[in-house]
Amino acid sequence: MQAERDLLVRFVFPELRERCARRRLHVIDVDLRWGVTEQESQHGGKLEVCLDEIERCRPFFVGLLGERYGWIPPSYSVPEGPGYEWVDRIEPGHSITALEIYHGVLRDPAIQARAIFYYRDPAYVAQLPVDQRVGYEAESPEAADKLAKLKAEVRAHCPVRDYSAPDQAFERMVLEDLWAAIDRSYPDQAAVEDSLAIERSFHEAFLEARARLFLGRSDTIQALNAYVGGNRLTPLVITGGPGAGGSALMAALARSLPSEGSDQWVLSHFVGISPESSRVNHTVRRLWHEIAERFSLQGQPPDDGQKLPDKCTRTSSTASERFSLMYRTRTPFEFHRPPTRRAPSPSYAG
Repeated sequence: MQAERDLLVRFVFPELRERCARRRLHVIDVDLRWGVTEQESQHGGKLEVCLDEIERCRPFFVGLLGERYGWIPPSYSVPEGPGYEWVDRIEPGHSITALEIYHGVLRDPAIQARAIFYYRDPAYVAQLPVDQRVGYEAESPEAADKLAKLKAEVRAHCPVRDYSAPDQAFERMVLEDLWAAIDRSYPDQAAVEDSLAIERSFHEAFLEARARLFLGRSDTIQALNAYVGGNRLTPLVITGGPGAGGSALMAALARSLPSEGSDQWVLSHFVGISPESSRVNHTVRRLWHEIAERFSLQGQPPDDGQKLPDKCTRTSSTASERFSLMYRTRTPFEFHRPPTRRAPSPSYAG
């Protein structure tokens, strides 16, 4: 199944992550054949690790079955306790793959509708060179019989899709099947139609993705929180080269600041993550619209780009006075037009 795995990792999951990011969902793919150390396998811990990973990956399960039944452990070595008791009651001779399917799907009717299995056409093996078929053919007649029974049991309880080869048709089929399952479980709450909401969705998705990548540096976050909560009027500039983690730091800072349900409101803008986010006038218009919507202010920003910064400044001052917001800079919006150049890559929040 190496070709299938390559298609999933290189094409299917990246596309799923991109689609899900628009809904502020995160996709984490776990391959049960990766990440089990040699030491765990030698000490019989492989089954335990795989079953635990399945529990962490609820509620979706993807099964790929060809002509091989899989490795059969000499014994089922799992800890005693809840979640493993069924292993002691099942007869010996099942492969790791079969045990994973029983644990992840067949023993849990609630998951069966969210599991998708893909059966590769046996004719695919016949097309391979003779010296390569050993990795695709059944291990023995007994293994072939066990696999046939497993496939029949799965087909009786779960959606099953047949495919001819690991190609673009297979890739597209898995992508759309998984997206349909995710869409049913996590539907789009509202259709995004207006330009402000579309722009906001770009920044929220980027913030969510970068905040998840941030680890450690609690002292830096504390220092930044102290600055935000302090009385200093001077601007704070955070600099760093590409890949230094500036975007993740700013996203984590925005996440750490109280917003909903408090008297503090955080508005984040990341340069370069949407088609318009690098344009100065567009950025100022977005700031104006966000402030006006958040505090129910009337009016429209001027069409003249030269008047935008002043209008945005006065709108911010009005919101600050009306709602007693923390507002510390005497000239909060001062823009300097840089020389014409390429739009920067995703950078830090403002």
